[in-house]
Amino acid sequence: MIYLGMIPQGSAAVQGQLVLPVSTGGWDNRLLWRPWVVKTDSGFMMYYTGQSSGLQIDQIGLATSSDGLSFTRYSQNPVVTFGAAGEWDHDSVNEQCVIYEAGQYKMWYSGQTYTPSAQIGTYQIGYATSPDGIKWTKYSGNPIFTPASAGSWDDGFVYRPMVFSTGSSYTMYYVGTSKANASASGFGIATSSDGIHWTRSGVMALPPQSNWDAYRQRITSILKVEGGYLMAYSGWGTGATAPAKIGLATSTDGLTWTPYPDNPVIAGIASSTWESGGVNNPMVIPVGGNYYVYYSAFPQGGSWNSVGLAILPMSQYPVPEYPSALLVIGTAILLSVGGSLLLRRRRVG
Repeated sequence: MIYLGMIPQGSAAVQGQLVLPVSTGGWDNRLLWRPWVVKTDSGFMMYYTGQSSGLQIDQIGLATSSDGLSFTRYSQNPVVTFGAAGEWDHDSVNEQCVIYEAGQYKMWYSGQTYTPSAQIGTYQIGYATSPDGIKWTKYSGNPIFTPASAGSWDDGFVYRPMVFSTGSSYTMYYVGTSKANASASGFGIATSSDGIHWTRSGVMALPPQSNWDAYRQRITSILKVEGGYLMAYSGWGTGATAPAKIGLATSTDGLTWTPYPDNPVIAGIASSTWESGGVNNPMVIPVGGNYYVYYSAFPQGGSWNSVGLAILPMSQYPVPEYPSALLVIGTAILLSVGGSLLLRRRRVG
């Protein structure tokens, strides 16, 4: 059991606690990454992307918790699997985001197909719904968000959706790449009245860099607050093999960002076997007077294979000018930048 007192809380560059490791011999025994947590009246539902050492195809699993600290895998995982041969998501489903609204769970996720040489052939965004957060039905018209017209900055791949509801409409942040240069990427914004039909509406800038994130930034969480936004993101200081750390930034418009002055706020434990290689993919939700930050972690020289949690008191990490008591849950999945590479079978940068 994991208890609240076991998890470091407070000052900058804290270390977190392991809350979900890879399985032993299961469908997610090789990789476990991109946690997305929904807080309900009865507890917490964590959706995550997993991969087995045998199949090496991403699928989406579920783990539940009554307190947000101790998680139990759903016995019939994965809850969202790859599509049939010829489908747009035949070779992997990953990078999910989930919201609960009006008695229904809604998921936006990325789907991949591979080329014969095991490169990513297509990467697009789909939609699924569930009455209980467990049994999911994919939308029959998937994919619901596809690359833009030829010559656009995002005419290659679109993936890693972040969607939040304003009550009357939806906003999505997403990653886009171009066909001309798959390593070049941008951060798109789209809007929708129903979460299915989307209109591109703009692009988002990165937070200014400093020493801790000078090599690369990877933005994976945006929390909508009264009057603005709170971002959590990963950074690498000196190169791709340097341990990643996690920082915060704020924005009044969701387009331009001001980094937290004491970044990074979460760092891996150098001597640990589970996060010595770095901490990545942060996702933030408010719980009481704290920010619960769930993230992926990996050992030095290894791959993402654990989910950790760090708890940051809101009083020590205030959002400038925005009252923390008025937080509204919303999160974002965006892209690694500065050196993102097209990898075999899946993009993990």
